[in-house]
Amino acid sequence: MRKILFFLSFIFLTSTLLVFLNFRIKQDEFACANLDEQMDNTIGHSPEPPSLIWDLQMVMKNHLFTERDDREICQRSEDLSVVDGNKTRQEHHRPHIPPFRTTSDGRVTIGTAGGIKPHFRTVKPELLNKPFIKSENGSHLIDSGSFRGIFDLMSVYPWRTFGGVPVRLEPGHSAICDGTPLNNLPNSTRSNPYQCVHNGSPADCYDLTYVFSAKIPSGLDHSLVDMKTNKIAVNNPALADHFERVDYDFRIGPQSPNVRTRSIYQAKEKHFFAHPDNYKFQFYSVDLKVIVSNPKTVDARVEWVEAVDDSLKQSRTFKINVIKEPVFTADGRLMITRIGKNVKHRWSVQDGLTWSPNNGSEYENVYFAAGPDDNPCDVSKWETMQPFSYAYLDPKLNRFANCSGPKCEKRYGFAAYPLRDGENNIIPAGVDMGGSYPWISKSGAMVAFTLQESELAKSGLPYSCVSNEENCNKNFEFANVGRGFAMAGLWTKGKAVYIDGLINHIDFGLRGEERFHQYAYLYDYMKDGQAKSLGVAIGNGRMPKGTKDKDYYTPLHSAGNVNFIDSLENLFNDQPFMKPQGFADVIWQMNTGAVSSEVYFDDYLNLNTFISSPMTASTKLSPRNETVNIMRYQNGVIEDTQKHLANDAAASLDHWEVPKAGELKGRGRIEPVALGGVHGRGLWLTSQGQVDYSYKVDSKDNVKNLDLKNHPIYMGIFLDPRFSNDNKPRTLLQFSDGSHIKLQGRHTFVFERNGEVLASEKVPYLDYNNEQRLPYKKWSHLGFSFNPNRTFIKIYLNGLFYKNVHFSKRFFNFGLNGANTISIGSLSPKHPGIRGWVDEFKVFILKGEDKINPEIACNQARGSLVSWNPKSEFNHKLIRIPKRNAAFFTRSDRQIANLLPDNYLNKNFFCVTDYTSERGATKNDLAQLELASSGQILSVRDRLLFPESFRHDYLQAGLTFNHPRPDSTNNKFCLSCHGDQEVRTLSTRALRYIEGRTIQLDMRRQPTQPPRVLRGQLPQGRNIRFPDAWDRPGEDW
Repeated sequence: MRKILFFLSFIFLTSTLLVFLNFRIKQDEFACANLDEQMDNTIGHSPEPPSLIWDLQMVMKNHLFTERDDREICQRSEDLSVVDGNKTRQEHHRPHIPPFRTTSDGRVTIGTAGGIKPHFRTVKPELLNKPFIKSENGSHLIDSGSFRGIFDLMSVYPWRTFGGVPVRLEPGHSAICDGTPLNNLPNSTRSNPYQCVHNGSPADCYDLTYVFSAKIPSGLDHSLVDMKTNKIAVNNPALADHFERVDYDFRIGPQSPNVRTRSIYQAKEKHFFAHPDNYKFQFYSVDLKVIVSNPKTVDARVEWVEAVDDSLKQSRTFKINVIKEPVFTADGRLMITRIGKNVKHRWSVQDGLTWSPNNGSEYENVYFAAGPDDNPCDVSKWETMQPFSYAYLDPKLNRFANCSGPKCEKRYGFAAYPLRDGENNIIPAGVDMGGSYPWISKSGAMVAFTLQESELAKSGLPYSCVSNEENCNKNFEFANVGRGFAMAGLWTKGKAVYIDGLINHIDFGLRGEERFHQYAYLYDYMKDGQAKSLGVAIGNGRMPKGTKDKDYYTPLHSAGNVNFIDSLENLFNDQPFMKPQGFADVIWQMNTGAVSSEVYFDDYLNLNTFISSPMTASTKLSPRNETVNIMRYQNGVIEDTQKHLANDAAASLDHWEVPKAGELKGRGRIEPVALGGVHGRGLWLTSQGQVDYSYKVDSKDNVKNLDLKNHPIYMGIFLDPRFSNDNKPRTLLQFSDGSHIKLQGRHTFVFERNGEVLASEKVPYLDYNNEQRLPYKKWSHLGFSFNPNRTFIKIYLNGLFYKNVHFSKRFFNFGLNGANTISIGSLSPKHPGIRGWVDEFKVFILKGEDKINPEIACNQARGSLVSWNPKSEFNHKLIRIPKRNAAFFTRSDRQIANLLPDNYLNKNFFCVTDYTSERGATKNDLAQLELASSGQILSVRDRLLFPESFRHDYLQAGLTFNHPRPDSTNNKFCLSCHGDQEVRTLSTRALRYIEGRTIQLDMRRQPTQPPRVLRGQLPQGRNIRFPDAWDRPGEDW
């Protein structure tokens, strides 16, 4: 009896203690929130620490953060998630692919800048045994390569004198040109690689062209047209890696790895004529044969690089300062590069850029183009040098030579539209865009460039050295336009979009050496009523420079400069571990010298996008002075810039007059580093901070927006709240007609119009651990879908439909005549705004009675839908469904089930998200869930977005070999990017079914599909099938 009484007493005391502890935790949270809100009045608008802090040094020892005055912060330790642990030097902190220039198939590469003695390396995705983004850190897919001196293998060695003319080689900046167009058939001009034999074993051979440049001194020019060739015998030519200098005009070198002769060449001058300038540049090219042994295996290696006799060509001369980071399109008929400032040019349609020291402007990024019928990689066909802004009007870039006018179809997507800055202003033809460090995709669809030049020393932010070395805070950063990558072209309709995420990890040009890394004191918190500061370690905004230990600070296989950028695009998407992992349809992994990160393009392509604001600053082209343009980064820090948030809506410009940007008012901050967001940068808002996205509806000036009020609308936003769970209403969103969406505490949605409450709705429990409705200091996604007459709204939470809320009168008139504004937060003392971090605010204008596809709603929350069996005992951190939310999920299940076949296995659905890491949930996570649950959990993404591809069995998608692509002209997901008036590849014609056009012969490729043709030796262990015929398909689509 005593034992029973003791046991009951123990249970009672334990239960009481647990209740007390639970109450104490909530009290601590409430007290911490109250202290947080005191900060607005105590230390202005300095943000609190983000809920996620990840490494911003990229390739150095990871210090992460430090605190001033006190190392304890109000935030509990489990709420401050630290992503990635300590790493050693000379290693990237994440899986990394260097931004090297590659052949058309991505398999052979040289360094980004090339060089007199470039490294020829192979790229080996076969080394992966897990998805790339979750593989080991560092550049482990690139081999060490062969150190080949190109000029040691050339017919003519342009050193000291070149045919009697003194020449200065421009070190380190040259390019590899393949000339094999993407997705073509084997009878193209070039088809690399092709099968060959090396030392008796199967190999892949490439016929490539190496392009380099040389400076010619004042008063001289030359043309190499007359050569004398002799042959001499030599022992072991394969071991003779270097040419022997006979005299200044002669060079001898290995001709072939399999013969015993070397060639002697003598270059003779043709003519000279004077120039008034100090230097001019000339491009040269030489054809190469490259042999790769064990191709498409983990043992692949470049075995031999051989110059082709009598293949040297040269361009006309150009008066420029430097040649930096040249890169070719795959077809070999377009090269872009930067030419450096400090040389003035004048532009004309006929002559392009010509030297004009007295009345010219300074240009940076330019292109050189050959005609559509010219041989690939032929530098002698370059007649003019043009700025990017002329590409849209350049007849030389037309697809057909006999076409004229701006409506002619372009060979390259980046020229399909006039270029615009980030606030939708068209950049006039012939004007410099103000960027640097250019890159172009292999098809020519997209270009990238840097535009950022912020300096930590001028930002007003306090900072201190990470190290204690002497002079660590002197000369620690570069001030040039060498960071801040933007992209423009086909997928942005010419708009320059600043990329969010770790691609742009910091705004500042901090040098690569660890002693020059700094703690930036970005965030504040309260303790005992006192403000404390938290400093985040930042670095590697620029490369190490002028240090004898440069190699020590440069990771293995590094590109040597963190500001280089490149991408392998979709070249290896046939390899399961190289496929993109994000939940979007158009994804490329972009690689800089510091990091590799996936970039999503869906919202830029979406014809329905009205606002897509990733909380980065907007960009606007402005003159710095009379001769130099700069793409100003509107973060309110650089010189006289305003505080403007980017609106990356791009494809919808032909349909709607979208807001140019979001204007930040009151107390808030645009982040100078890739922190504060659920992905990359977030925006900090206080209760007296507001962002206005303004647009007009006017029958005279703006006829595009007259029809706005007749469309269904979806809008979504990420919120990391930093306010109490009280009964105080705070404005989340407000509109021009007086409508407000508010949060009462963190437990209730309130819908008001002009002070009248039209409806309210409880927030379900979204924090499954602490049973909070809207979790404190954690990310949640809030979505709202409005019907055309605005009489009800659908609420989506973390990507799942929650509930319909009906109104007695119209709520939110989207298209008032005159000026309209959609705002986040509030400046009004009567209607204080939310306080905390916000990210990824988006507004989509749907068509007719369309509703947002449930998978797209889940994607907006950075997740993807799965079906699951509730009777399964399988448990996983990504699948947590509390019983008290049963009604929530029942409603969501019904909505999704109606879109699937009646016999679909599971009738329960969940949006898988992960807000605890920078990468978020991935496709690999879903694959692992399917595997671990023995099929009790299944992805339904393809079934919801691409149902026509499921031909026979609803569990197996069917873009099937030897079958035509199914008709997608009625697929609403596809029609969000394809339209009747769009360019050919984005037209509705591209979606149609073509009788007899099997998938392997269909030139149409979705962006994440692998290339259509695989050349050279067959990869081992792969299921290779051959088409019935290689007939070239028509292009009548």
